[in-house]
Amino acid sequence: MVNLCKSMFPDSAIAQAMSMKRTKCTDLTKALGTCISNELVSKLRINKFSVIIDETTDVSSTKCLIILVKFFDQEAKLMKTGLLQLIDVYDENNEMVGSTGENLYNLIVNTLNAYNIPLDNLVGFAADGAANIMGGNNSISSRLREVFPGLTVFKCICHSIHLCASESVKHLPRHCEDLIRNIFTHFAHSAKRKYELKLAQTFLDLKPHKILHACTNRWLSLHAAVERVLEQWDALKLYFSRIEDQERLKSVESIVRSLKDPSIFLYLNFLNFILPTFTRLNLMFQQEAPTIHLLHDNITQLYKNLIRYFCRRDLVDKANIVSFDPSLCTNHMPLNQVYLGSKVHGLLQLEEYNRDQEMVNDVRTRCREFLIRMCQQLKKRFDLDNKFFYMASFLDTKRCYKSKTRELLPTLHDFSMSVPRIYGGNLQDLDNEWRNLDSTFIPEEIKSCSITDFT
Repeated sequence: MVNLCKSMFPDSAIAQAMSMKRTKCTDLTKALGTCISNELVSKLRINKFSVIIDETTDVSSTKCLIILVKFFDQEAKLMKTGLLQLIDVYDENNEMVGSTGENLYNLIVNTLNAYNIPLDNLVGFAADGAANIMGGNNSISSRLREVFPGLTVFKCICHSIHLCASESVKHLPRHCEDLIRNIFTHFAHSAKRKYELKLAQTFLDLKPHKILHACTNRWLSLHAAVERVLEQWDALKLYFSRIEDQERLKSVESIVRSLKDPSIFLYLNFLNFILPTFTRLNLMFQQEAPTIHLLHDNITQLYKNLIRYFCRRDLVDKANIVSFDPSLCTNHMPLNQVYLGSKVHGLLQLEEYNRDQEMVNDVRTRCREFLIRMCQQLKKRFDLDNKFFYMASFLDTKRCYKSKTRELLPTLHDFSMSVPRIYGGNLQDLDNEWRNLDSTFIPEEIKSCSITDFT
């Protein structure tokens, strides 16, 4: 407990010296938890908020429903996220047991009622795209829309991006992902193997970095692991070439074959080029501040960048991006002009690859299929023609002060009506402020502030 207090209270000598045993520590933790919950509930009773849910299973196989709330704290002038409740989905004491849409909906509403939180304050709901949560019938979202008209419902943006990538990778050889996971598994539980790899790294004058794990259910986590394997590629080839005859394991033989396969090296470098695009987007939408105004421009720009890698730019630039078909062969540039990243472009100039054009064409074809599927998945999961997201993009502080913005969005009426549970004031007063914003004197430091500070 003393070490815990030192880490929790680095600025207080009195708190750091505090010590207690298990019973008192447990009681104190429960008391602090109750205080934090009561403070959160008091905020939700006076502020508009959104509910974010997810289901998780702990180490004891207990399936829980996590209910998070996100709200704008009027006192602190900050967006805040808090844990409202953690509920055992299969608790026998609950009237409704199981993960059906009806049961989960009742758990959410009953929780809000139990804390006496006004249901009129609920303005938004977000979760992943599971059928019991976001399905058209008998789901949580369908019930929420029926009971709370005007509620804003979103599928988790980060989860959707992950699904886009995991669907697209099916067009690449499975050996790429297997190699990354097999290498990590080989070193994961052996100090001797790690030491021998470190010797190879030292011999080749490489940094002694550890091999990273790629999470199986979050495909975008693969990028960090791919980047690390490419960084240590020569050390790994040296290490596994030394032990291949000694250990005589199928897993080692598989790793050695993949390390010697030039096409695998191309695929990994392509992934190292394309995956950061999605991971950066994921990180953007994981921040605490509001990001809804960033969605339209960033997803649209990502889609345009992707299709320019393999489609004729002259057709892309003059086309309606929403109706443009990335799978249509007549829209594609020649196979040898498909852009797969600077590193891959440089590798393909080497004699080693020029000798095997059949392999190179196969790599180019598969990578192009990856890009095509990624574009299709983005259009499927993100409505590029969504009017709400388009209007929200004008709230960005980089755009809202400009006169051109007033021409493109002369009124906030349609935007306000699309989120009726959020704004209940006079629409004309809101429009007057919006239309005069470009002619009102506003200090530069205000113009450069975040959207939270601006509002």
